[in-house]
Amino acid sequence: MGVRTVAAFGTEEFQQRRFGAHLDTARRGGVRSGIRIGIFWGLQNFSFAVLYAVTLWFGGHVLIAGRMKDHQDAQVNGGDVIVVLIALITGMTGISTFSGYAPGLFKAVASAKSLKEMIRWKDRDIEPDHFWDEEASPSLADLQSIEFRSVVFNYPLQPEKVVLSKLSFFISKGQKVAFVGESGCGKSTTIQLILRFYDPKSGEIVINGTPLQRLPVRSWRRMLGYVGQHPVLFATSAMENIKAGEDISDEEAIEAARQAQILDTLTQLPEGLDSFIGAGGGMLSGGQRQRVAIARALARKPKALLLDEATSALDNESERMVQETLDCLEETLGRALTTISIAHRLTTIAKSDMIYMLKEGHVCEQGTHQELLGRASSGFLWNLRGPTDLRFLSSLHAEQILKL
Repeated sequence: MGVRTVAAFGTEEFQQRRFGAHLDTARRGGVRSGIRIGIFWGLQNFSFAVLYAVTLWFGGHVLIAGRMKDHQDAQVNGGDVIVVLIALITGMTGISTFSGYAPGLFKAVASAKSLKEMIRWKDRDIEPDHFWDEEASPSLADLQSIEFRSVVFNYPLQPEKVVLSKLSFFISKGQKVAFVGESGCGKSTTIQLILRFYDPKSGEIVINGTPLQRLPVRSWRRMLGYVGQHPVLFATSAMENIKAGEDISDEEAIEAARQAQILDTLTQLPEGLDSFIGAGGGMLSGGQRQRVAIARALARKPKALLLDEATSALDNESERMVQETLDCLEETLGRALTTISIAHRLTTIAKSDMIYMLKEGHVCEQGTHQELLGRASSGFLWNLRGPTDLRFLSSLHAEQILKL
């Protein structure tokens, strides 16, 4: 895709010069490294030759002189000279062989130093020491509520910018909740905090009355299904993408694909669900990739489904199919499923039980779809976009539109 973008803008020469500049930096580093290695090897081989020469010269001198006594007054003969020479050759061969691994050794030392710094980094404490072996606590047997209590957050690389400012809301079991707002207001950040990719600076996130930081991270994430705007699919079969490395049977994966309304499409592939779908799912359309991602989330049998603009990059028909899939999930699953959505389109959030409109990191308005439309001061519609909104607006009553 990068090559196509460069070709579309006609910037081949610029990119070639840019790439060449990076290669030139690597070339200079390689030349410097080569000079150092050459000098080292030259000195090493020279020292070997000198030692051999000294051994032969000294041993020959002793033999010619006829006799030389050490501290035990022992005789030195030609055999002793040969033994010393063989010992030198053996030792020098070992040193020469070891020196060949020196560059790799230096790289390993540098890598170990960086790894040690990463291990000691305090922010890794978000993953507890027993992250992989902690069992789910009884409080996670079912998801009853998710609550944000005056949450304040800023990203570590931008400590001066407050993303969430005393954000508070409550989500109960089985609710369909949507977050809307302008770009940068903290919608996606809210999803990341629920997934506990970060911890809030202040305030707390409470799950079933228990602070999220006290819950085992891995067990908590197993309760969630996540579908992003641009789902990441792996270069393997559709079946393996749905399983995603989890202990999921083929029957469960097939059922998840049926619930996501992608089973018929996948079974039509040359090898069915075992067909290779390309790097990043490149052999599937955008809507098909999105529904495979939904199937992957459903295969985990989540208690809550997190949708981060799951339909915003799709065309109208693909969006309609994906939205129908999401709207029918509760019926197809036969149980209550908490759904948290981030969207900019009216068609995506119209059926939500509660809509939170965020502004500058806090909730500025909240209510159902009809409640927000009925407020004359509401900026709700102006925070939504998309071609499907025009069709949706045509269904509104005239008095609702006049209030905008």
